[in-house]
Amino acid sequence: MNLSRLGTLGIAAAVLFFASVGGVRAVEAQTAQTAPLPQPGFSSVPTYGSLGLALVVFSGGTVDQLATAAAGAGASGVWVQDATGRYQLLPVGAPAFITSSFAGAFAPAAPGAANFTGLTAVTLVAPSTTSPSIVTLANDGQTITMRVGETFSLQLGETYSWSASVVDQSILSRVVNVTVVRGSQGIFAAKAPGQTTLNASGGLICAANQPCPALARVFRVQVVVLP
Repeated sequence: MNLSRLGTLGIAAAVLFFASVGGVRAVEAQTAQTAPLPQPGFSSVPTYGSLGLALVVFSGGTVDQLATAAAGAGASGVWVQDATGRYQLLPVGAPAFITSSFAGAFAPAAPGAANFTGLTAVTLVAPSTTSPSIVTLANDGQTITMRVGETFSLQLGETYSWSASVVDQSILSRVVNVTVVRGSQGIFAAKAPGQTTLNASGGLICAANQPCPALARVFRVQVVVLP
């Protein structure tokens, strides 16, 4: 028996074995690199509450992927808390010049990278809050989506003495010199694309010379105006 020949054959076999294993691992690594990533989405099917909101967890991805997932869930907008603790609104289907402020609040670490790199809690806004002709106390805390030229009547009732104001009146403003029904605080018109907030504070209507709280009720809606 030629022991030197067996040794040579053994070394050759070992080289072939490790080469084949390395080839398999190389193929596996290449397959892993080229395999498509799962489509970003939500951890559960959104369930909208009485306020038209649904709390869900986004799996991570870009702003566009978040918007696509929200649209698939029938949402008109998405609220996400940024690093400073402020909530930012992503209007679903809005043009880039409106969503740019949202994207800027969640800028990726590098160009082309995901805006959301891990599980992210988000709040979806139900489409039922879109373009109402009448806004009431039932809409408190909701997001209203309008188009330029559309109007709504703010009707908060007569239980309180209301004072309403808009943060950015270049986007949404009260229509002047119009007659409104009892219990209405005015007609508001969408003037330009953007987003703003309508706030209202209501005080109790008290008899003269009687103690009366200065503030009894507050009301707020976010308004998104599309072109």
